[in-house]
Amino acid sequence: MKNGLLRGLAAYILAGSIGCEKPVEPVIDSPPVCSTKSVSPVSGFSPLAVNLKYSCQDDHGVQEYSVNNGSSIIYQGNKPIDTTITLTGPASLSFTATDSANQKTVYGPVPVSVL
Repeated sequence: MKNGLLRGLAAYILAGSIGCEKPVEPVIDSPPVCSTKSVSPVSGFSPLAVNLKYSCQDDHGVQEYSVNNGSSIIYQGNKPIDTTITLTGPASLSFTATDSANQKTVYGPVPVSVL
């Protein structure tokens, strides 16, 4: 009797009737998705006014936007980028959006020719 009870209990457990909580799906967090990416114009004479636009979405919010010219950060903030910069020489611009999980999305580099 004891042996049969143990076999029955084992079958019951293996069938998943005990502790049959729904499994927890892993949370897959993605980096920001960027829909607006614009550098205009990409060539011209110095001093060249260049309009930059970069906007992203993220489930947990974008914490930081930045623009790098290859050697340093020339713009940094917590709002989507919509600004104009003045270039006096050629540049290679890269945009980064960082979310609260420190995941980054990078656009660029975008070469800008200044004559």
